[in-house]
Amino acid sequence: AAEILALNPRITLIGRLLPSVDARWMFEHGVSAVESARTFIDEQKGRYQINPLIKLWEGHNEFNPRTPEEMIWYADLEKERLRLLALMGLRGGIGGFSVGTPDLSLWPYFYPAIEAALQYKGVLTVHEYFAMWAWWMTGKFQINPQEDEGDTGWTTLRYRKVIRSFP
Repeated sequence: AAEILALNPRITLIGRLLPSVDARWMFEHGVSAVESARTFIDEQKGRYQINPLIKLWEGHNEFNPRTPEEMIWYADLEKERLRLLALMGLRGGIGGFSVGTPDLSLWPYFYPAIEAALQYKGVLTVHEYFAMWAWWMTGKFQINPQEDEGDTGWTTLRYRKVIRSFP
């Protein structure tokens, strides 16, 4: 981190640490969103402290909500995680959804986490990548050759769908 920041001190380094128990397990075992966030932060706190040059930390990796209930729970987890990070002088990246998820209809249930990210100077993270070609499933390069997604896509450029679909 020190070497990278020496080259350009304006760079924001983003850290990601995987917890011993992921969000899916916590949700399915009835652990509250707030308790899940606290468990995550408590487990990572020492790692944050030994990496003082990293000021922005991602959360759970690729929790993929399938229902409004799951998305509401995850939004509450992310809100609390951001609040706890802010108390330590850190920022957070929320979301971390895997490529192609969540379904666009679920995004409004995540708005409270996005509002918390704005409040605590966090960022929204999504995973976008492809197989074969960078333009795979973007624009006219769909599985169905009759479909055209314009300047958006499903595995890359999906973030544009999210931004444009919701106020």
